[in-house]
Amino acid sequence: MNRPSDLEKHRYLDKRRLDSHHFTLSLLQNAHRLGLIDKAGMDSIQSQVMDLLAAAIRLYTRGESTSVKNETAQGIMLSLFYAMDACLRSPGHPDEALEQLQARGLASIHSQGLAILESCLLDTRRIYENLLQQRLKVANLAYQSTLEEALPDFFNHYDVRFAAHETMASIDYPLFLDDMKVSGVFYIRKYLQTLTVENSFCRRYSTKEVKNLLTAYGRTYRININEALINIFEIVATNAMFSLLAGNPAQQLSISKAQLESLYQVLSAADESGRLEMLGAQAELLLVWPGASQDDYNLTPDEPWAAPVPVPGLKQLLEHLLTLIMPRLNRALEFGNLENVVIVSSKAAAPDAPRIVFNAGIKMDDDSFRELIGDIMACRDGAQKAALITGRSQSLADFIDILEADCLFEGEYQALYARLGEMELALLARILFVEEIRSDGEGFCLRPEAGQAFDYPWQAELSFFLQNLPAHRIKLIEHLIHSSLETEI
Repeated sequence: MNRPSDLEKHRYLDKRRLDSHHFTLSLLQNAHRLGLIDKAGMDSIQSQVMDLLAAAIRLYTRGESTSVKNETAQGIMLSLFYAMDACLRSPGHPDEALEQLQARGLASIHSQGLAILESCLLDTRRIYENLLQQRLKVANLAYQSTLEEALPDFFNHYDVRFAAHETMASIDYPLFLDDMKVSGVFYIRKYLQTLTVENSFCRRYSTKEVKNLLTAYGRTYRININEALINIFEIVATNAMFSLLAGNPAQQLSISKAQLESLYQVLSAADESGRLEMLGAQAELLLVWPGASQDDYNLTPDEPWAAPVPVPGLKQLLEHLLTLIMPRLNRALEFGNLENVVIVSSKAAAPDAPRIVFNAGIKMDDDSFRELIGDIMACRDGAQKAALITGRSQSLADFIDILEADCLFEGEYQALYARLGEMELALLARILFVEEIRSDGEGFCLRPEAGQAFDYPWQAELSFFLQNLPAHRIKLIEHLIHSSLETEI
């Protein structure tokens, strides 16, 4: 078989065939595969990598040693490549990046990459400080703790030289559209840019409008809106779209019961393509009201190194929102529960509906939580573990954190759930089946779902436990799920 010509090689060496998250390694692998780098060239690059690693280890140990643990060496190696990626992604075409790599050598590439990361870190801090001044006035714990604790922790501990690839932060607040493949300062910068877009949209509406909507959302889905891991932009933008469709002023988010019934009639009369067209028209209005420039929301950075992929602008977020809304909307119309898609802000609990309040308690401090986890892990008896958890965890948030801490095994989950009453089990079921409750509304029941996948063992074990309860207990738990059961801080 004939070797590809230079023209063919260049045609196939393009960014679409490269891994933007591991750019340097991907570039080298593709170049070697196409014959653009021969074995001698690859050997030279490998030697340069080892020289860089040795120099970095000497710097890491302050000249006291030339060796470290394998785990530490691997981390430093990843950090070296992360910095080189920052430099080599800058040229407009992979051929140019390859030419720089071969002409300049890895030491020069890495040095420039470090300078780029330092500059990006400064810019990321600036974006954070601006965002901090424009934060939403909401009491959601994940939102506020991310801004006040997680992000400062990143800036205080981020290590450009030895751990540039690590994100170094525990961020709880979920973006509406996130890319978890990105890491390090590039991820934080992109996270902040996207959150700036989300915040800017939500700040169009008064704090009172947003708070009333979030309160109604929590009441509709029977969750504590302050503790829930919700995305505020998704809730606000969804109701904003339907509020415009209902004929409300652009600055209004609230929708009345009468307007909900009118929306149901209008949307039911249209087919799926007609509904998409109607909502798409409202999304277009949201892009231009109230006189906002698209430049304010399309925050794709000018610097080519600033993020491996473009930052979503408002248009992209709204387009993604439409793809999520349409299946929910079609199903809600089919089952007659549009209120699970459109939040009615004026909704109150029915007079005959029982209102049960679960006091979620105060979260443990970090030291107390770590001590409890240690005691649980040291315990070898499932029943004793269950007694420890129910006796010492006083908040729903702590209880969930314990379940996700991998300190229980198989039958121990069942022992723990057996100690819970119907009210506690109903609260956990609402968390576990939130999407099913949203879709099915009053029709939701604790029936097994074939092939249902869960993210954590505690979720699968809870589903199994609930579905094997006596019929009278299942009926009572389902009644509580559909009641106005709430949690309070």
